[in-house]
Amino acid sequence: QDERVVYINSALSEKSGYSLDELMALPPQRLKELLHPDDREAVWGRMLDQLASKMESSRMECRFIAKDGSIYWMDVSANTIQHLGKPAIQVLIMDITDRKMVEQALQESEERFRSLVEKSSDVVIVIGKDSAITYISPSFKSVFKRDLSELSGKSALDFVNEFVHPDDIENVLKGFQDCIVIPGAEIKAEFRFKLLDGSWLNLEVIGKNYLNTPSIQGLVVNIRDITGRRQAEDALQAS
Repeated sequence: QDERVVYINSALSEKSGYSLDELMALPPQRLKELLHPDDREAVWGRMLDQLASKMESSRMECRFIAKDGSIYWMDVSANTIQHLGKPAIQVLIMDITDRKMVEQALQESEERFRSLVEKSSDVVIVIGKDSAITYISPSFKSVFKRDLSELSGKSALDFVNEFVHPDDIENVLKGFQDCIVIPGAEIKAEFRFKLLDGSWLNLEVIGKNYLNTPSIQGLVVNIRDITGRRQAEDALQAS
């Protein structure tokens, strides 16, 4: 209220390392300094807007600097209220540091995953539990001679029914169902894929269930063109 703190509960004191008396005695600019430098202007500006009745409530995530220099992520929600007959802001703060650390770890893991698969000559497709295709590596276009946009909004089942040879569909779908039921399960199969000119590619597919891996949450399918190998085997057998 009036850019000064009129009440603080003990939880903030315990988290910040400052005593209640220290926090209550801090002038407005010093209170601002408890926020991470990258977050100060945004958070403080929003508080002032609320005090000026420009907004009723707000919510944002920001970093808080404790007395010992530790940095905590906080979920801060603020609501305009009347306190002793004058406008004030009631601020509720929740420590979300653990959640932020998990999110960062997942992001780093996902970035590593993408950097690996995007350099692979194999086609990599990630299929979610609902059969939706959630990721396709750039090599799809060079192997399948089709644009990625053709798969936009399609499920893995649409992909199989539309492009896989009719004689191979049942085997592919069975392998997919078996793999998606058991966490960590792995399948290996071969199937024929129809190109735009009507010819067929021979493909080898290896799928593994990573549905319980937070950074992937899907079935990772590696697909390799083995048409040349199949043709050589057929020629050798005929010879």
